[in-house]
Amino acid sequence: MSPAAEELAADDQDLAQLRLLLRSRAGLELPAEKAYLVRSRLAGLLAELEAGSLGELLAAVAHGRDERLAQRVVEALTTNETSWFRDGAPFEALRTIVLPELVRRSAQTGRLAIWSAACSTGQELYSIAMLLDPARFLLPQGTVELVGTDLHTALVARAAAGRYSAAEVARGLPPELLARYFRPVEGGFEVVPALRAITRFFPLNLAGPWPALPRFDLVLLRNVLIYLAPEVQQAVVAKAAAQLAPGGLLLLGAAELLLGAASGLRPRLVGGVTFYERVDG
Repeated sequence: MSPAAEELAADDQDLAQLRLLLRSRAGLELPAEKAYLVRSRLAGLLAELEAGSLGELLAAVAHGRDERLAQRVVEALTTNETSWFRDGAPFEALRTIVLPELVRRSAQTGRLAIWSAACSTGQELYSIAMLLDPARFLLPQGTVELVGTDLHTALVARAAAGRYSAAEVARGLPPELLARYFRPVEGGFEVVPALRAITRFFPLNLAGPWPALPRFDLVLLRNVLIYLAPEVQQAVVAKAAAQLAPGGLLLLGAAELLLGAASGLRPRLVGGVTFYERVDG
């Protein structure tokens, strides 16, 4: 075998090992057409560890005692695209129909719980918080619980801090909402305490064991399933459906559909956007 062929075979072997790591740790798929992303996304970690190749990095993961290193490899290869009120139409449906409906329901139940299950740096959950401002809806203290989780621990910490640069707030945040719900701080803007008080963030690997969670009236699982192995997709959807309160809604990304029957869920078109409603019995 020529040196070039040996190098290619080693690369293929490393990619296979990396795919196994991603799937076993987080249920993530690494399609062949996305393999080009590996070197660019791992460049910082390779330089930090003075590893000359992906193989050296994976060897360090396999033989080292630093559990955090494997997590950092997985985190580096996750997609964390986010913005305020992303995609427009889902948030218009939430603003005009879904959230007012959930607020009315909360008058009977005494609670309103929403989960952003892949929250990245928090823009999705804070977008919901602005639409669901307790002062606007005159909601009693303690009624609203907004939960944000993500596999990426550093991003969850950023979300909990509620601080964003000028460039970040420029991505979809209307000026009037910036003025109302943020205050200037060094280096950018910070979410006002009233909104941060109704949110909590913590790390959660959707493909792993889930902690005890409340029943949610709305779960946002947007642009997550497309990155997961098929069997992991099914398991995550089933667990998310079980986590919904009766009549609760699941919202996926625009490119994600529930193919086949999902236990206890039925499609519900709201303002041109497909939600999935939990139907008991």
